[in-house]
Parts: sequence; structure tokens; C-alpha cells
Amino acid sequence: FAKVSLRKDHLPKILPVLRWYPFFAPEHGKLMYYVRKIREFCKEQITQHKATFDPNNIQDFIGAFLLGQNKAESDIWQQSVFTDKQLPEVLIDLFAAGSETSS
Repeated sequence: FAKVSLRKDHLPKILPVLRWYPFFAPEHGKLMYYVRKIREFCKEQITQHKATFDPNNIQDFIGAFLLGQNKAESDIWQQSVFTDKQLPEVLIDLFAAGSETSS
């Protein structure tokens, strides 16, 4: 038996109905590429803000979030809200909302 390897772009050619599923659409790869780029940019901004964080000089959303993290150290509930994992996701949501309303 010959070993057959199917790539993601071959399956819609075999089963045309798969073209309608987002995962198999050609645009999905481009979309995921740009989501990764936006996530990388957000993480870079967070790293820069953490390095220069001053609780007495909050200038933007990232600074306000970091201040919330500092204040949440004594409150268990707030610790679950102000996490390092949550901040990039919130920034992506804000970025997408701003892009959607301005286009």
C-alpha cells in the first residue's frame, strides 16, 4: 500500500461540501496568520508596559489593567479577572471591535 498524505487544501477537492466550512476555506489560513500577528503585537506592548509601569501615571488601557492586577493581589476574585492570559485576549477584542466599527 502506498502511503497517502492529505493536506488541508486537498480535502475540499475530494468532498466539495467542505468548501463551506470555515476551517477549510482558503481565507482561514490568512485570518489565523493575522490573528497570530496581532497577538504577538499585543504581547510586545504588554511586555513594554510592564517594564515601564508606573502606578501613578496610567496612560492607557494596558496600564489600567496592570494597575488592576496590582490591586487584585489581595482579592481572590479579582485575581481570576486580571490575569496575564486575559489581557492579550481583551486587547484583541478591543482591536477587533474598533476595526469593525471603523470599516
